[in-house]
Amino acid sequence: KVVIEMRNGLLQGNLRGDALRKLLDEREISYWYKKYRHLYEAFRAAGNLLEGIQLVDLSFTDPKQAIENYAKTYHEIDRHYRSYGYHASLSRQATLLDELSDEIERRYSNQYLLQVNDRFQSFLDEEKGWPIKELNYQRDFYDNHVLPFAQKGVKVFVIISDALRYEAANELHERILREDRFKSKIEYQLGVLPSYTQLGMAALLPHKELEVKPGKTEVLADGRSTMGLASRAKILAECGYRATALKANEFIAMNAKEEGRELSGNHDVIYI
Repeated sequence: KVVIEMRNGLLQGNLRGDALRKLLDEREISYWYKKYRHLYEAFRAAGNLLEGIQLVDLSFTDPKQAIENYAKTYHEIDRHYRSYGYHASLSRQATLLDELSDEIERRYSNQYLLQVNDRFQSFLDEEKGWPIKELNYQRDFYDNHVLPFAQKGVKVFVIISDALRYEAANELHERILREDRFKSKIEYQLGVLPSYTQLGMAALLPHKELEVKPGKTEVLADGRSTMGLASRAKILAECGYRATALKANEFIAMNAKEEGRELSGNHDVIYI
């Protein structure tokens, strides 16, 4: 009964903001929370999403301001949308959530995503090129974020996660801050265009020039192939510092005291 009334309140617009959060906090310490946890968290995400869309200010005046606004606030809407989908699927209550899911999809697509994309594109059309000036760029990643450590003799591990969205990275950042003995900060950078994996991976390597041959997807960094792990490890090994690359599953499978210690002892820059 409580679950159905909460769903109805969200659909009718009379259960929002602090009232919804207070009710969910009360349910969190109730006997029923464990059984209906994913439904309650789906409702929390839905309420935050609908409230965020209602309050969002999309009156940016240029692409730079749009990107800065996204890093400050807009990304939270995408996070709530992802959270709703995640908890709704795990609740296994598709029929109960059908109408709410349709409402979420309609509001997210039409009142947020379409609006921000169309406005951003209208300003982007006036730009003479990419990247936008005064913003960090993916192609400068090695020079900006890896080289300073290598030059100081400080070991650096670079973990590359394909298509890791800013809002997901921000949640990871927050989780790290909650852990003992760890520090974290988050920054954003403009991706390369076109935004496909092979080019994005190559952009993170040390290089002066990137080249994509017409009709092909293979990317060359200073004339050298970046296709596959071996090619990337070779480019790193030739950067002037003790550097290598390996796959995440290989790294996780390592014995920390032996193989892990050897990897760290023999290299200063490690791409995972």
